[in-house]
Amino acid sequence: MEMEQLPTGTVTFLFSDIEGSTRLLRELGDDYPTLLEAHAVRIRDAISAADGIEVSTEGDSFFAVFSTADQAITAATHAQRSLAVATWPHGVSVRVRMGIHTGKGTTGGDNYVGLDVHRAARIMQAAHGGQVVVSATTTELVTQQLPDGSTLRDLGHHRLKDLEHEEHLFQLVVEGLPEGFPPLRSVGSFRNNLPPAITTFVGRGREVAEITQLLEHNHLVTLTGPGGTGKTRLALEVANGLAEDFADGVCFVPLGAIIDVDLVPSAILAALGVHDPGRHAPSDLLSEYLSKRELLLVLDNLEQIPDVGLAVATHLPSAQRCRLLLTSRSALRIAGEQEYAVPPLALPSSEQWTSVTDLAANEAVDLFVTRAQSVSPGFSLSDANAASVAELVTRLDGLALAIELAAPRVRVLSPDALLSRLGNRILAGGARDLPARQQTINDTIAWSYDLLNETQRALADQFSVFAGGAMLTEAETVCKDVSDDVLGGLDDLVANSIVTLGEVEGESRFSMLATIREFAHDRLEVSGNDGSARKNHANAFLTLAEEAEDYLLTRDGGKWLNRLELDVDNLRAAVKFAIDDGDADLALRLAGSLYRFLQMRAHLYEATEIIDGALALPGGDPALRSKALVAAAGVAYWRGDMVRCRQANEDNLAICRQLGDERLLADALYSASFPHSLTGEFEAAEDTLKEALHLYRGLGDSRGPADVHWGFGDVAYNRRDLDQARFYFETAVSLYAELDNVFGLGWSHYMLGKTLIILGDVVGAKEHFEQGLGLFAEVGDISAFPLYLIDLAGIALRTGQHVRAATMVGALTHLTEKTGLKLMDMYSEWVPELDSARIDRLKSEYSHDFDAGAAMSPAEAAEYALK
Repeated sequence: MEMEQLPTGTVTFLFSDIEGSTRLLRELGDDYPTLLEAHAVRIRDAISAADGIEVSTEGDSFFAVFSTADQAITAATHAQRSLAVATWPHGVSVRVRMGIHTGKGTTGGDNYVGLDVHRAARIMQAAHGGQVVVSATTTELVTQQLPDGSTLRDLGHHRLKDLEHEEHLFQLVVEGLPEGFPPLRSVGSFRNNLPPAITTFVGRGREVAEITQLLEHNHLVTLTGPGGTGKTRLALEVANGLAEDFADGVCFVPLGAIIDVDLVPSAILAALGVHDPGRHAPSDLLSEYLSKRELLLVLDNLEQIPDVGLAVATHLPSAQRCRLLLTSRSALRIAGEQEYAVPPLALPSSEQWTSVTDLAANEAVDLFVTRAQSVSPGFSLSDANAASVAELVTRLDGLALAIELAAPRVRVLSPDALLSRLGNRILAGGARDLPARQQTINDTIAWSYDLLNETQRALADQFSVFAGGAMLTEAETVCKDVSDDVLGGLDDLVANSIVTLGEVEGESRFSMLATIREFAHDRLEVSGNDGSARKNHANAFLTLAEEAEDYLLTRDGGKWLNRLELDVDNLRAAVKFAIDDGDADLALRLAGSLYRFLQMRAHLYEATEIIDGALALPGGDPALRSKALVAAAGVAYWRGDMVRCRQANEDNLAICRQLGDERLLADALYSASFPHSLTGEFEAAEDTLKEALHLYRGLGDSRGPADVHWGFGDVAYNRRDLDQARFYFETAVSLYAELDNVFGLGWSHYMLGKTLIILGDVVGAKEHFEQGLGLFAEVGDISAFPLYLIDLAGIALRTGQHVRAATMVGALTHLTEKTGLKLMDMYSEWVPELDSARIDRLKSEYSHDFDAGAAMSPAEAAEYALK
């Protein structure tokens, strides 16, 4: 049958496909063709009835064109209604997504070409099954000509894959058909990271509704009030309710452990999964990221961060499509802020005190009973205890934390006994310049403290030096001066709701609520023991950092990287104490030992701040300064700053030659070879490596010769003496393997693969790339992933594996966007097979595979590349 002539000029395009067709094929097996044909009949009938033309089909996808916009809308309406009433094999559900756009109809052969066709296809790909998404151009043409029972709903502006500008999109709402869908699949969607609720959320229905409404009309809403009012939990409840309303999701950022305003952007980027690339300041990177997103950002516990208001204000202009929900003791007092003072829970009226039924419906009483039952399942509100419970929550002013602290006491005390022990303490005390409720919550915590013995109170105060909690090992080290049995004491504090207990990989981890930690730390400062406690804390985490350092380059490196990441806030606090205290030796030791962790996990900007801060302190053991200078040179090298790298190495060499320490000098010489090699000073690079090798051999050092052989290979590769490079890298592979040095082994495999590619041995290169990437994936060193992915994608193209190449390029593109990892550009000349034009073709011709790669996590991308 001869195909109808395609209309030109201004036309309207419609794309459709079945959501989850692969799953349906897997479920139905041989019955899937029957479903596919029944679906096709309904789509074709709708196109034909609206005088449209079927341009092409592929599997379950349809491409149709219409002379007018209203014809396309009519066809989509007809099709969705027909699909909704159809009976499908085995009772499965068939949901078809559609995209409609009006533009220029330019033909090329028997099909359409041009950006408008591409735009229509991308609009369809952003939709969900059963949803019809329409462009603003089409919407303008059909506003007065919609089919009966149909309306158009504004979905806002969205960035679609491969399209330079954002698209204003609308949803066709058809009466009688589903109209609620998740946010569109636009570029940069962020997966919600809201923590799961451990306990039931009680009451607060009015507050949730009011805050939700405020966020509809304000870019920035700050929940204010004293500690203990439940600001965080309320913010999370609001965020959960809005999770489907933001195209790029909801991100929760706990900032209770942050006290330096400069670390706020880094903390937000980390929560968003955007790792610092070390090329731009985190603040600039955050502004750029927010400018392209539509998300709800929940920033929790801001009160302890000086000048945080100015930091937040800096990012508001770039976050025009975002909403910010903040929690703080007081408002930030910046332009555009809407303050919402979180009230205490509603208290029972005097009439409710005499009725168990009425009292049970009260929010404060409900919370008390719910939390009491969590520790004493047999507890219930009764005629005998109702009045006492009502008075308790009233005396506690309805403060959520106060009730949370008091309710677990029913395990050992009746409500009457609780009330008598409470006395008048809750109604007085606290600084007079604090708000009344702040005085109340301080007294509530103080009352809880009064139930502890002297040793338990001292232990709680000492524990407050931890930022974000602690594992038992560090807790015992830091708190040993105040308790002979730290574990038993912490167990008592957990039972008294002063400390909370969690588990990380089978080990206990202890932490404090921010409000209690602040109260305890105030006591610690008043006692005069703050300095010694922070000193113990810094030394404990120095021990952890130095212990981990010995393993980071080995096969156990992944476990230690994760361990350090868990305590990154404590490590920051340790470094800050050392620098603030002017303890040069402690600061230099921390900087030197943390370097490799910070590099492997792409915290390069922060690494620069830490190392520079330590080196700026006067004095300090020259040997420790030497190690920190090696770290400074290394960070500069990874950031591509060869001027800084060269200077740090020269300063270090001067120190080492003056000290006469051969081991330090050997390490300094090895480090100094890199800027020479990368800037073409090959003789200078070789001279430093030869001197380093001589020293290493004299010392009987087994690691040094492996490093030096890698260095010689690096020089040969940059000089394009490829046979020599191959020899040195093969030798390095053997030496590193004997040492179980995974880091050196992984990079030796990578450089050997690069060398073999140029020599024309594609098969051999692929083997080395896969071996090296496997090693880095095993330990979770993400610094290597981008380079390996692009080279493996290039090999896939050479061997005609276009789908595989497109998937890896998609993963690489996503990884680069999310993490900013563009490391060592000086080594990775762009793979010839993957110039920008070829990447664009891969996106277009293999869009499904490219998108599948872009959806992968770094670990998933590495796993795919290794298949």
